[in-house]
Amino acid sequence: MRRHAGSESAAWAALAAVFLLRVAALFLIGRPGSDSWESRIFYSDTHSFLYAAEDLRDGVQDEPLFRTPGYPLLLNATMDLAGPRWTATMLLQQVADLVTALVVVSIAAPVLGATTAVLSGAFYLCLPSGIIYSSYLIPDVYVSMMIALSGLLWTKLWRGGSAKGAALAGLLGGLCMAVGLMLKPVVLYSPAVYMALAAVPGPGKARRAIFAAVLTVPLAASYLTMRVHNEESFGMPGMTTQDALEPMGRMVVTSGYRGLEEGERFWIFRDSLEALCSSDGVMDYRMRDSLFRAVSREAALSNPLRALYFHLSRWPKFFVNLDAHSPYLGLTPHDRKPPAYSIPTTLLQLPTGIALLAAIISRRLRSSLGELFWLGLAWFLYSVPVIGPIASFRYGLMFYWALVPFVPVAISFLRKRSQSEAVAAAQRTGKKVSP
Repeated sequence: MRRHAGSESAAWAALAAVFLLRVAALFLIGRPGSDSWESRIFYSDTHSFLYAAEDLRDGVQDEPLFRTPGYPLLLNATMDLAGPRWTATMLLQQVADLVTALVVVSIAAPVLGATTAVLSGAFYLCLPSGIIYSSYLIPDVYVSMMIALSGLLWTKLWRGGSAKGAALAGLLGGLCMAVGLMLKPVVLYSPAVYMALAAVPGPGKARRAIFAAVLTVPLAASYLTMRVHNEESFGMPGMTTQDALEPMGRMVVTSGYRGLEEGERFWIFRDSLEALCSSDGVMDYRMRDSLFRAVSREAALSNPLRALYFHLSRWPKFFVNLDAHSPYLGLTPHDRKPPAYSIPTTLLQLPTGIALLAAIISRRLRSSLGELFWLGLAWFLYSVPVIGPIASFRYGLMFYWALVPFVPVAISFLRKRSQSEAVAAAQRTGKKVSP
């Protein structure tokens, strides 16, 4: 008993040490608040969030936003909250990733045991995806935290509870998803994950169905609130100006519509469409979005197999650091992808993908993981078509938390298999092998 308690304490110490090292790296490499430090924490998307934050700073939205308002509001609230600019903001992002690691510990403990579950949480904090993208002013680690919290609520239902408890859990999960939607539209269709999980064979099917149904309500209410606000204020039928632009851009580029590719030619094409919807410098957003969606359909139908291929074949990029030109804390140049940076970060992330593949192939491994297998698989499968051709470390944050427990189970499975094969080989040769 003492040995187990000591091992668990050591695991918690390792988790805390990783977290503190991450915070130290963020705040000791450069002086917080300085121009050089800000240049290191600014990502390409940061500027659009800052633009939205500036618009909302006086409490009035003056124009339709390219981003959902959650993260811009958070930026305004934390910008000068403690010490130099963005200090509190960046610290809170580290805390958000820590919360996700604690969710990993909680969902993994019944399957792995306390010590291995805590080590899994520490491993999550070591993943380059979280380390890199929590160090930028972008909302991805918050979205991951909200998704993980909803997953934690779901695992509790698998293990027991009542219909009333399932409804309450669904409400809490829906609030998590509603907050996630305010941060990033990518979770809009997430009820499909839990509806699919409600059909998985196993205990608590009725509870899981209630959870999925109730979860949809707060998320839908959040979406409709933003949409009604934009329609009444700006005549725009959507959450953001990106709603219709994003699918149009993807379909045009992935289908090779009119020979367009990602880059300057696409933006010229976009501007030409918007010009058709403007009069005296005033944009008709309803016409704009309708035209964008019409172009999306035309592009998809022009080469549906090519568009489908690009959306469903790019998932390996979730596990390979092809974004090495976007360095952690300015450690590598922006104009190239140094192998010394991309290879080690890929090797640290790759075990999650290998473990997922092993679980899909091995029935025994799936059985060992139980409900965690279905949870991780569902969020991965949701991400593949939703993220589509822009799959990368950054967007894999939606499901990495759910795959981390796969890794120690896969390692244990392989170790036992290797030992069994060694024993069998020894028996064939007449040698004695210690268990």
